[in-house]
Amino acid sequence: MTNKLTTHEVRAIVPVSTHTIIRYPLTDSTFPNPQQIGRANYYDVGQIYRWLDSRASQQGYIKAGDTLITQDAICDMLGRSKAWVWLNIMKPKALITVDLSPKRSEARNKRAYFIERQVREVFADLIELVRAA
Repeated sequence: MTNKLTTHEVRAIVPVSTHTIIRYPLTDSTFPNPQQIGRANYYDVGQIYRWLDSRASQQGYIKAGDTLITQDAICDMLGRSKAWVWLNIMKPKALITVDLSPKRSEARNKRAYFIERQVREVFADLIELVRAA
């Protein structure tokens, strides 16, 4: 089953709780339905990445193997504050964001998710500085 992911493996790609992943098919009609085998739910890898791509601010950028990270993870990775991340990344929309809320238009407290690969490409020099320190 190389093209199937368990709920925990989906969590490695999408940084949300297990309960949120289980709840997605009920609240978001575009989220792939799992296939139940025994007691475990399995999700198709291709469908998960197509769903993520449909939620991205720029279509066609998410590739197989990409993972999403939160603003907090970017702060840790770059050694910067949330204010710096907001001012330099979020406000000017410097990176592609992914909206994981089930009802995109109604989400009040939207949490921004970013593609880790893109963060590493754009801020490679800052990441090296943090590692060197």
